Amino acid sequence: MSEEQGFEPGRMALAVLLIASMLILMGGAAVAPALPVISAAFPNESEFVVSLIISIPSLGVAVFGFLVGIAADRIGKVRTLIFSLAVFTVCGVSAYFLSDMNAILIGRFLLGLGMAGIGVTTTALITEYYSGPEMVKIVGLQSAAMGIGTMCLEMGAVPSRNSDGGNPSSYT
Repeated sequence: MSEEQGFEPGRMALAVLLIASMLILMGGAAVAPALPVISAAFPNESEFVVSLIISIPSLGVAVFGFLVGIAADRIGKVRTLIFSLAVFTVCGVSAYFLSDMNAILIGRFLLGLGMAGIGVTTTALITEYYSGPEMVKIVGLQSAAMGIGTMCLEMGAVPSRNSDGGNPSSYT
């Protein structure tokens, strides 16, 4: 039973759910190639603190996951998904505008809220909108979309040039 009486998910609803699912894995992986550049930008920070940029969103997911599920049940899955996408977007770009490592880490932690919301609500909406073999097919498509999102992210990394002849040596 969907949130709205008589709602039948079409291709657009499926596309939104699959595209949103692609974002989940990008929370940590998107910045991994930039760690050397981030370390250079924050020379007074330890390597451990800089590496938290990648892992702290997962802590946010663990902390906020249950709360997002409760919110989705109380205010609705679609509203929670929209809110989560907004949080993911704002927190995802916040580091560009911040110059303090603590503020960046707080933004990355809150990015976990968006990631948790996207993960919980997309899966919940799939199970609400579809049933039986069709639901199994859509969950498979969701997994494929997450894999494609990760592949596109990895292929989109730009090789940097090192100082010994300009050969690509790492991804930044």
